[in-house]
Amino acid sequence: MRYENLQYYDDKFFKCLTGVNKDLFAQMINVLKHSESLNKETSRPIIHKPNRHHQTMSSLM
Repeated sequence: MRYENLQYYDDKFFKCLTGVNKDLFAQMINVLKHSESLNKETSRPIIHKPNRHHQTMSSLM
């Protein structure tokens, strides 16, 4: 299931489907943002990079 479909559900249903609260999910996204900012590579362009939200959802599934 994609994040766009899950973001509108209430907290209880979100946790039932993903196993984590929305607050914890937001913290996971912030950790990804921070790690991406530390590992910026300018030598090669990235052709297709998944969205942080999709990346986190796929790791939870």
